[in-house]
Amino acid sequence: HGGWAGYTSSAGIFCFVGGENVLGLKMRGNKLDRSPCIPKDWPSFNVKFVYKSTLYDLTIENPHGINRPTKEIVFDLIDDQKPHSINLELS
Repeated sequence: HGGWAGYTSSAGIFCFVGGENVLGLKMRGNKLDRSPCIPKDWPSFNVKFVYKSTLYDLTIENPHGINRPTKEIVFDLIDDQKPHSINLELS
């Protein structure tokens, strides 16, 4: 049996750990908390994720080269089956 099971579960764990710890994206019920801790030389990053049946496209810009924002932002996620784009700038 074995096969690819170890690889797929490892990828899932990597995405979970990377999403929560590095990118600072935490899903709590229907809320998305955003408080990234990224390298200062990252100019931006983009994450696409699905909440229930709805696609979200999140772009975070880092024009000032900071690695941790001064305030946390929380979004309410809705499941309306329409694509949503969120654009933020770290400050």
